Amino acid sequence: MVKPEYQDLVRLIHDRAGNTFRSAFSYTADDWQALYLRDDIATKELHDVLPQLIDRARTIEPIVREEEYPKIGAAQASVELHEHGVLIHFRESKDEGVAVSLEREAARELATFIDSCTELL
Repeated sequence: MVKPEYQDLVRLIHDRAGNTFRSAFSYTADDWQALYLRDDIATKELHDVLPQLIDRARTIEPIVREEEYPKIGAAQASVELHEHGVLIHFRESKDEGVAVSLEREAARELATFIDSCTELL
């Protein structure tokens, strides 16, 4: 059963991101669940790689931990910007979290900033 807060999160993202919302998955230490999957994203290819993607999400740690450098505060989310999409990972605890994907255009300002930085590298 999907947690009510996950249902609220999916509604919020859908309201804000509209058609740029691609997918959302929740996970625990030993299970995962699709919360939202746009029809054109629901492919066999995605289905085949999802277990590996979820396993990787479980092992991701923040670059800066609050206990190591409290001035920055607790990590709230991590973001990966890809050529055609944006992944946002909300880690709730050591064993639970939510991974969301959006079209790149949903993070237009962030994408433009990162592109400018990448051009210099």
